[in-house]
Amino acid sequence: MSEWTSRPAEHWSELPYPGERPGGSWRLIGTDLHRLSLAGHAWVDASTGDTVDLDGWVFLLAYGANANPTRIAAGGFRDVVTLDATITGGRAVWCNARRTVRDPSVVATIATVQGHQERCPVMVVHRGDERRVERWEGTAYERRPFWGRCQLANGVATTPNG
Repeated sequence: MSEWTSRPAEHWSELPYPGERPGGSWRLIGTDLHRLSLAGHAWVDASTGDTVDLDGWVFLLAYGANANPTRIAAGGFRDVVTLDATITGGRAVWCNARRTVRDPSVVATIATVQGHQERCPVMVVHRGDERRVERWEGTAYERRPFWGRCQLANGVATTPNG
């Protein structure tokens, strides 16, 4: 990953599905993306130097387009954090289902695979905004707590809600 501090969300194309996305951890503020770095266990905005306090926010696994800055901005989210993480006990699987008749995007879900580890972005939203993700995803989406282990890049374990 190149060392960038701030870029517009549309720098990362939404297409082809699920679209490109930046590596590492970052924060979308309005339509601007700020790279996050670590100072110990604290997340620091590389553009402003501010420490990002995530107390009270909701953590969601973010497969597919849910980790694409352009799609997140288009969904009306104006303050979202996406953190690099590793999950254990689950694996992303893509199925033959489609989101809707008008939206032929492939649906991703998480299947139990004991002992399996993989990197996974974790989308962190303000409490209440997780319902916006549900509306955004439509009928193909059912948010449930993740049953495996999720460790953020700063070493902190969390339990994402879906």
